[in-house]
Amino acid sequence: MFPSKKSAKKEEKFLKPGAIPGLVQKHLVAERKMEPDLVPLLKAVVRKSTTEETAFNIRVFDESEALAKKVQVKDYTSLDERPDLIIYEGWFDERSKEVKLEEKKRVSSETTIFSEAEIRQKIEAMREPGSTVFFYMDRGGAHGGPLGMGAAVVDPSLRPPSCLLALEGDGASFER
Repeated sequence: MFPSKKSAKKEEKFLKPGAIPGLVQKHLVAERKMEPDLVPLLKAVVRKSTTEETAFNIRVFDESEALAKKVQVKDYTSLDERPDLIIYEGWFDERSKEVKLEEKKRVSSETTIFSEAEIRQKIEAMREPGSTVFFYMDRGGAHGGPLGMGAAVVDPSLRPPSCLLALEGDGASFER
């Protein structure tokens, strides 16, 4: 006999990262007082709730930060091992119009953009094996972070210490 559809094991289907759902966007602006210009720059991963029939679990993150840290976010579970990338986590229900989010880290459009001297100082201060430094090189979604694509991670283990290190975005380069 063939197994019935009801007895077949259900596989959980995860959605790829995408725009934050409208209900959650409204919540971020109205309740969390996030600047409306920042919300579309963030991404979300969602999955069907295991406890509520019409609800979805959600994680909000900055895709440019994930890319700069060489983390590929494929679905909701991708962030299990990198909770440092999660900005908000919680659930939403389109039917009841409820949204519950917990802030995991603060986001601000006032992120510090370091000068060439400050970037050089951060790079030269890396002494421990495996140490890295993360910073934004430019401001604004069109050409840099936050929360666009202007973040950088410097990892000296990728090249010999005496190499020329060039940073994309601001044209700065440093001897190390």
